[in-house]
Amino acid sequence: SFAAMEQYYQSHGRDWERYALIKARAVGGDRDAGARLQAQLTPFVYRKYLDFTAFDSIREMKQLIEREVKKKGMQDDVKLGPGGIREIEFLVQSHQLIRGGRNRNLRTQSLHRALRVLADEGVVEPSARARLLEDYRFLRNTEHCVQMVADRQTQRLPDAPFARLRLAWSMGFESWEAYRNQLDRHRAHVERAFGDILGAPAAGGAGNAGDANAADAGAVLADVWRSAADAADPAGQPVDETLLSAGFTDPARVARLLKDFRGGRLYQLFSGVERDRIDRLIPLALRQAGARDHPERAMAAFISVLESIGRRSVYLSLLIENPLALAQLLSLCAASAWISRHIGAHPVIMDELLSPLVDVRACGGADIRRELERRLAQADAADPAGDVEAHMNALREFNHAQILRVAAADVLGVLEAGEVCRVLSQLARVVLQQVFDDALQWVGAKHGGGESGVARRGRAGIIAYGKFAAGELGYHSDLDIVVCYDDDAADAGDDSSAPGNRGAETGYYYARVGQRLIHLLTARTHAGPLYELDMRLRPSGHSGTLVTSLAGFAKYQLADAWTWEHQALVRARAVAGGDAFARRFERVRNRVLCRARDPARLRADIALMKEKMARANSVSDANWCDLKLGRGGIVDIEFIVQYWVLRAARDHPAVVRPRTTADTIAALQGAGVIADDAARQLRRIYRLYLRKSLDLKLMDQPLRVAWDEFAGERACIEALWAETFGRG
Repeated sequence: SFAAMEQYYQSHGRDWERYALIKARAVGGDRDAGARLQAQLTPFVYRKYLDFTAFDSIREMKQLIEREVKKKGMQDDVKLGPGGIREIEFLVQSHQLIRGGRNRNLRTQSLHRALRVLADEGVVEPSARARLLEDYRFLRNTEHCVQMVADRQTQRLPDAPFARLRLAWSMGFESWEAYRNQLDRHRAHVERAFGDILGAPAAGGAGNAGDANAADAGAVLADVWRSAADAADPAGQPVDETLLSAGFTDPARVARLLKDFRGGRLYQLFSGVERDRIDRLIPLALRQAGARDHPERAMAAFISVLESIGRRSVYLSLLIENPLALAQLLSLCAASAWISRHIGAHPVIMDELLSPLVDVRACGGADIRRELERRLAQADAADPAGDVEAHMNALREFNHAQILRVAAADVLGVLEAGEVCRVLSQLARVVLQQVFDDALQWVGAKHGGGESGVARRGRAGIIAYGKFAAGELGYHSDLDIVVCYDDDAADAGDDSSAPGNRGAETGYYYARVGQRLIHLLTARTHAGPLYELDMRLRPSGHSGTLVTSLAGFAKYQLADAWTWEHQALVRARAVAGGDAFARRFERVRNRVLCRARDPARLRADIALMKEKMARANSVSDANWCDLKLGRGGIVDIEFIVQYWVLRAARDHPAVVRPRTTADTIAALQGAGVIADDAARQLRRIYRLYLRKSLDLKLMDQPLRVAWDEFAGERACIEALWAETFGRG
């Protein structure tokens, strides 16, 4: 029965059966029922993740075939012999097994179609695809000619001189020698291509597998790992000396790491296959880590990643099979504890390590948007049933992967601090717009309303605050947002098709949109949450409604908001929704910020708010200064800038246009509100603080520095604070 067949494959199916099912299709009986059965078996054949364990199983099958070929003297078999048809099929179908779970287009019985998809996706070079197809055609045509003469199923080249000449002529050659030379060239190319992709990885690392020195070094490091519980390796050389020669400066620490991991519970729980993969991977990692600037840190973080991955051995295979992936992982582990923890928490993003991680220099919102659309289209094609959680996971995996790419570019010096924050903010904005559209679509499908998604987007939007709005988002930052809808018929246009009449029904509709938005962003699927949200800046804070009308927002800001809420409005901007909503929000914001204010009251309110924040949250102590809330820190700069914007905006409306701190300082300087020297110092010090805050985050350390670090910069900001707010 279908159910029994599905149960068999899910419980007992072996790798060679996955390989065989790639080409399976219904050829008789009820074709629709056959298609349903194949759909039931798809999760067995094509895994949701990149499954590099396929390489090992295909190697094993190839070795079995080679033993049989040798035993039966079948070296002249154009299908099963060296460089034959089967090697091309193995090469292509291994990629289908690895990537078919993610890319539905690879789920095909056609080798030609699969090769085209692999070339389109950049897995196989177009020139390599063309060459492999040329090899395949030549070998298949040879097979056809042999079978036509023999009138039976055979792939053996003939032995008799006349039969050989007849084969050569039928293939378009004047002599057997000319034909055989061409055949050997094709088979040699196939054998090389197969070996490049499916040959066993070198034991010593990512270098040339034929390098004798690399092989020797790998064997020595493998001995170190096998003898992790002992003081000396099997050859009698002290482990410390071996690790020193591999590049480690503190071999005792590394030896302890290896001993603890090998004797730990996780390693003991591994199956025989999993232990074999670990035993192959650790020497590779030791060799890579020893070549890094901080080898002990790299190895400690790498083992931490392995412990986080647990028994998901597919990732072990990925690192064994891909020298670039392992090299990049070790580089990131050496550079940043936060990145290694990020990878351990979201191991699916290890797929990103398969290609170089330094291509985000010019990455803007449009680039991110196109890549997200491509990823979602691929995920939705792989899941035609429209599973909401699968869509949510695809969003999360994309977001985690993009953050990894930004962090990699950061630690490698490709991006400056300001560019890092800009790209992280653009990423959050693109993802938030996608989730907002998803929420609108879901609520519209559930509750009707008769509008298109674009029209509903035009009537509502998301207002961002803080560093998100300013384009200064850091790693793993919360998003400060408020969700509003525009209930002004004059701006919204004819509301006859609105989702309910304006008023309570419209408010309820968009409240459901807000609830759905929060769920899509914060729900913890197996890929984790997308972003953590802070929505306390909505009118009346926690006691206010989840979603408010833009008119209600304006009324609150003009009549009831506190000074600190107007400070927050200095950096606020619309980050999702339609252009009409964004324009209306800008009018509200300008109206609020450009009001006349009492300077003394403004100074007192802002100084008091800073004091409250520092008292409640500062981590300064006798040894450390809080870089954010300490005197002369980040918040002092932001509050000085916000004070001058609120004070000067009535007479100089242009100062409210920028959002980034640096651009706002420049606008205040241009308007003559602050002196040139003060503006230069504020921008310079803010950039220093921003860089330091990113570095601390990458090293997984709290946002604090020693008192003697930035002492001059803090003194400068304290002087500007005293000049602005007094010395109270």
